[in-house]
Amino acid sequence: MEAKVYKVAIGTESFSSTVDFAVENPDIGSTVTSGWRNSSLHVATIGGNKVFIENILQYSDVFTTNSKGETALHIAARLGHVEVATCLIEHVESLPRQEEDPDWLTMVNQEGNTALHEAVRYGHFAMVELLIRKRPLLASSTNGDGESPLFMAVDRKFYRIARHILEKFPNCSDSGRNGMNVMHAAVIRLHYISFRFYSLVQSKFP
Repeated sequence: MEAKVYKVAIGTESFSSTVDFAVENPDIGSTVTSGWRNSSLHVATIGGNKVFIENILQYSDVFTTNSKGETALHIAARLGHVEVATCLIEHVESLPRQEEDPDWLTMVNQEGNTALHEAVRYGHFAMVELLIRKRPLLASSTNGDGESPLFMAVDRKFYRIARHILEKFPNCSDSGRNGMNVMHAAVIRLHYISFRFYSLVQSKFP
């Protein structure tokens, strides 16, 4: 990826017109960095450059992944860029669905993490709200270590997120790593959590 493209994508350098910029850089949607193989869309997502993203989506493939198997949504979720994630999701929802297309919202990276796993891992409550609203079944997924979003939330002491998952999708997975489940995590973290929250978890997973 040329330095000029990278700087404009990540937002450290402006350009008068993204349309003109795209004309001058016809491969803007497919060009990648040499390291993590990030596309322009990935780079713009890292920078939270929503305006740039809105203007290059027509040239980009949102299903493209980098060398870590991440879509732009994984990055937005990890960094907590809710506006960028909303922009990406709305774009995907506007596309005609092909039978062979994967479910973009449930795509996993090399660690087996969905975007929801990434949002939970870094404690981004607003992102968790968005993703569960758009695809509640994400709360049933487990990653490569066998961890569900609920387990990750309790294990990391993000109890507001855990409560939200339980309230919005009571049938979520309670699976955790190494054969554990969310009750194991709750007991381990018991001295940090309120009795009310522990009772809520216990009522869902007796």
